[in-house]
Amino acid sequence: VFTADHGDMLGERGLWFKMSWFEHSARVPLIVTGPGVAQGRSSSAVSLVDLLPTFVDVAGANPYEVIATPFEGASLRPFFHQERGRDEALGEYFAEATSHPSFMIVRNGLKFIATEGDPDQLFDIAADPRETNNLANDPTYQEVVHARRAEVRDGYDHETLRRRVMESQARRHYLAPVMQDVTWDFEPPYRSSDKYIRNTMPIYELERRSRFPRDT
Repeated sequence: VFTADHGDMLGERGLWFKMSWFEHSARVPLIVTGPGVAQGRSSSAVSLVDLLPTFVDVAGANPYEVIATPFEGASLRPFFHQERGRDEALGEYFAEATSHPSFMIVRNGLKFIATEGDPDQLFDIAADPRETNNLANDPTYQEVVHARRAEVRDGYDHETLRRRVMESQARRHYLAPVMQDVTWDFEPPYRSSDKYIRNTMPIYELERRSRFPRDT
């Protein structure tokens, strides 16, 4: 299995690094080879969260029975035999370069991006690989937009999530100055005289003496 954790914007759309849901940032390669894997290519949307259930499935177990914690992915094994598999990728981003949590849903060739405070975005990835034509306001796609928006809102309490993030930031900003003049770095003392045997006493005798207390 060959894949990656994220892409990178290298000047596309005037952006750099990752931190967005555009294809150059979010899309990664996924190449699988091995016994029983048919040669072919699929345009279906899949996700890195699909890898764990895939590995469990290939190992001969049922992912839903042996994986103890809940998981979002699905086995990609049907693709190994050129069968139809999952066509969905979900993403959540709560980190740098965004003022609100950002969500992505890719399903059936359409990518929906929702960030509170910003306009919704909807792209037909196959017809518009550069993602320059936002279909979110196109009357033809309003049913899709409303369904995706409801899906995002049903999964999260955005106001509570934002409040918790802001509270966490406030606490960390308050504590940040504490470490400006002090450090928690610790370096244990190193004395060469303690590291080496400096006489001819047999090592076994030295170990015996160090193991048992002696009268001084």
